[in-house]
Amino acid sequence: MTDIANCTISDACNLCGACIKVCPLQALVPGETKVVLTAPDECLGGGMCEAVCPQGAIQCSFDITWDAPENG
Repeated sequence: MTDIANCTISDACNLCGACIKVCPLQALVPGETKVVLTAPDECLGGGMCEAVCPQGAIQCSFDITWDAPENG
């Protein structure tokens, strides 16, 4: 099974920093006008950033794919 998180940050972000504080990978950093996800491929998809955002500016969706069984 492979989880791929896809999190987007809308323009509703006001750079409050709540999401930055809870990200276990420190993958979020302040940008010029909103928070930026620096390493989207490394996002664990925990959704903590989405949960703490007071503006609802972060939306995460998750794609789960099932790996084919290995022939043994």
